Amino acid sequence: MSGCNYRILASLSPEYCEFFLVLVISFKGKNVTVFPYLYPNFKTLMKVFIAGLPLEVDEAELTAVFGDFGPVKSLRIIKDRETKESKGFGFVEMVNDNEAKEAIRCMNGASYYGRRITVNIAEDKGPGFNAGGKGGFKRN
Repeated sequence: MSGCNYRILASLSPEYCEFFLVLVISFKGKNVTVFPYLYPNFKTLMKVFIAGLPLEVDEAELTAVFGDFGPVKSLRIIKDRETKESKGFGFVEMVNDNEAKEAIRCMNGASYYGRRITVNIAEDKGPGFNAGGKGGFKRN
């Protein structure tokens, strides 16, 4: 094919964490997109559980700490409904699972504001999990 040039464009959409590969052919000075191809879950989200958080830590600070390991999609410190105070644990979703695993490796058992924190992969409770409101007393 004389007069034809081609290039491959790759882009990552961090919002959806999917990898798009697009082939663009330049024919007689005009760019034509030949095909987009989607690689689902090229980078996958990993949800991380953090326990033992000091009460004075806020979400912005913790986002910055985890951001040192890679992009953070979301972070939430769990708070008491009535007092709005931290319950001392939270969850962070990281864009790349390798970066999340590195954060877990480095931060699990570390001292943070003088408290030892626990950092692990969050367990998926599944659709049947009911967090509650029924109280802590179980009758037979």
